[in-house]
Amino acid sequence: MPAAGLLVIALVAVASAAPGPNHISVDVAEEIGILSTTHTTATAGYTRRLWDNRAYVEGRFGIGTSGNLVFIEERVGAGFVFAPSQRVELLVGWRLGDSYLRGEINSADYAIHLLAVQLAIELVVSVKAGWLIRAIPLAPTLFWNKTYGGSLGLELGVGHAF
Repeated sequence: MPAAGLLVIALVAVASAAPGPNHISVDVAEEIGILSTTHTTATAGYTRRLWDNRAYVEGRFGIGTSGNLVFIEERVGAGFVFAPSQRVELLVGWRLGDSYLRGEINSADYAIHLLAVQLAIELVVSVKAGWLIRAIPLAPTLFWNKTYGGSLGLELGVGHAF
């Protein structure tokens, strides 16, 4: 059986299961640069809920662009879950990781690794049987590599709990 067929079967099986502590997600973010470049990123993530859905840990990997630069972002995060209702959750946490920029600035090759620290305050709405809509309306990120930079980002995405 082709790999694509196995992937479809696995996704259907996961979609039919009751929501659990594992979450996968796909997000798109627009980061407005402050002493850094503005860029758009697509990110895939895995989140594991802990302590009866009161806390979480996550891992994220994203690729983006700002025209002449390519961004590769890896983040790990942790935080707390506040659930005012069964359909709406507020996640408050921190993400720490690496942002790698590669490309060209003014016809010169450019490549740099930056330490990234991000405050993530996320609204998650359950729409149907484990499917989620995720939004971070304002995500401040601090970058560092012998000098500082930052960005303010808007992040929107979908996820699935299984």
